[in-house]
Amino acid sequence: METMTLKLTLEELRLLAALASDQLFRKQFIDPKMPGYKSNSEEMHLGKSLVARLQAMVDQHSPRITNGDSKGSSSVTLAVSRGRVANRKPNSEAARHARQADV
Repeated sequence: METMTLKLTLEELRLLAALASDQLFRKQFIDPKMPGYKSNSEEMHLGKSLVARLQAMVDQHSPRITNGDSKGSSSVTLAVSRGRVANRKPNSEAARHARQADV
Protein backbone atom coordinates (compact mmCIF):
# COMPACT_ATOMS: atom_id res chain seq x y z
CA MET A 1 0.00 0.00 0.00
CA GLU A 2 1.37 3.40 -1.00
CA THR A 3 1.72 6.06 1.71
CA MET A 4 0.92 9.73 1.25
CA THR A 5 1.94 12.89 3.07
CA LEU A 6 -0.65 15.48 4.03
CA LYS A 7 0.07 18.78 5.75
CA LEU A 8 -2.61 20.01 8.17
CA THR A 9 -2.82 22.65 10.85
CA LEU A 10 -3.57 21.44 14.37
CA GLU A 11 -7.14 22.76 14.10
CA GLU A 12 -7.66 20.93 10.79
CA LEU A 13 -6.28 17.73 12.33
CA ARG A 14 -8.61 18.11 15.35
CA LEU A 15 -11.59 18.56 13.04
CA LEU A 16 -10.60 15.61 10.87
CA ALA A 17 -10.17 13.38 13.94
CA ALA A 18 -13.58 14.45 15.30
CA LEU A 19 -15.34 13.89 11.97
CA ALA A 20 -13.69 10.49 11.49
CA SER A 21 -14.65 9.47 15.03
CA ASP A 22 -18.26 10.55 14.48
CA GLN A 23 -18.43 8.65 11.19
CA LEU A 24 -16.97 5.55 12.82
CA PHE A 25 -19.60 5.76 15.56
CA ARG A 26 -22.33 5.98 12.91
CA LYS A 27 -20.95 2.97 11.02
CA GLN A 28 -20.63 0.93 14.22
CA PHE A 29 -23.90 1.71 16.01
CA ILE A 30 -26.41 3.36 13.65
CA ASP A 31 -25.86 1.77 10.23
CA PRO A 32 -26.36 -1.83 11.46
CA LYS A 33 -29.98 -0.92 12.29
CA MET A 34 -30.68 0.05 8.68
CA PRO A 35 -32.35 -2.51 6.39
CA GLY A 36 -29.91 -4.25 4.06
CA TYR A 37 -26.80 -3.23 6.00
CA LYS A 38 -23.77 -5.47 5.50
CA SER A 39 -20.94 -5.17 7.99
CA ASN A 40 -17.28 -5.09 7.03
CA SER A 41 -15.16 -6.01 10.05
CA GLU A 42 -11.87 -5.24 8.26
CA GLU A 43 -13.07 -1.73 7.46
CA MET A 44 -14.21 -1.19 11.08
CA HIS A 45 -10.86 -2.40 12.43
CA LEU A 46 -8.98 -0.11 10.01
CA GLY A 47 -11.26 2.80 10.91
CA LYS A 48 -10.73 2.34 14.64
CA SER A 49 -6.97 2.16 14.12
CA LEU A 50 -7.00 5.31 11.98
CA VAL A 51 -9.10 7.29 14.45
CA ALA A 52 -6.74 6.25 17.26
CA ARG A 53 -3.72 7.39 15.21
CA LEU A 54 -5.35 10.72 14.38
CA GLN A 55 -6.26 11.32 18.03
CA ALA A 56 -2.72 10.40 19.13
CA MET A 57 -1.35 12.96 16.66
CA VAL A 58 -3.73 15.62 18.02
CA ASP A 59 -2.70 14.79 21.59
CA GLN A 60 1.00 14.84 20.70
CA HIS A 61 0.82 18.30 19.12
CA SER A 62 -1.66 19.94 21.50
CA PRO A 63 -0.36 22.38 24.10
CA ARG A 64 0.18 20.73 27.46
CA ILE A 65 -1.21 22.34 30.63
CA THR A 66 -0.39 21.44 34.24
CA ASN A 67 -1.73 23.34 37.24
CA GLY A 68 -2.87 26.23 35.05
CA ASP A 69 0.65 26.91 33.73
CA SER A 70 0.90 26.42 29.97
CA LYS A 71 4.58 27.46 29.70
CA GLY A 72 6.93 24.60 28.98
CA SER A 73 4.77 22.02 30.65
CA SER A 74 4.96 18.43 29.41
CA SER A 75 1.99 16.75 31.09
CA VAL A 76 -1.76 17.10 31.26
CA THR A 77 -3.65 17.09 34.53
CA LEU A 78 -6.94 15.23 34.35
CA ALA A 79 -9.71 15.11 36.94
CA VAL A 80 -12.11 12.21 37.40
CA SER A 81 -15.59 13.14 36.25
CA ARG A 82 -18.27 12.77 38.89
CA GLY A 83 -21.08 13.54 36.44
CA ARG A 84 -23.92 11.35 35.27
CA VAL A 85 -23.38 8.33 33.06
CA ALA A 86 -23.11 9.55 29.47
CA ASN A 87 -25.84 7.40 27.94
CA ARG A 88 -28.51 8.17 30.53
CA LYS A 89 -31.01 10.97 30.16
CA PRO A 90 -30.90 13.58 32.90
CA ASN A 91 -33.88 13.70 35.22
CA SER A 92 -35.88 16.94 35.35
CA GLU A 93 -33.93 18.24 38.38
CA ALA A 94 -30.55 17.67 36.71
CA ALA A 95 -31.78 19.24 33.46
CA ARG A 96 -33.08 22.31 35.32
CA HIS A 97 -29.75 22.64 37.17
CA ALA A 98 -27.81 22.35 33.88
CA ARG A 99 -29.93 25.09 32.28
CA GLN A 100 -29.36 27.39 35.25
CA ALA A 101 -25.61 26.78 35.08
CA ASP A 102 -25.57 27.76 31.38
CA VAL A 103 -27.20 31.14 32.10
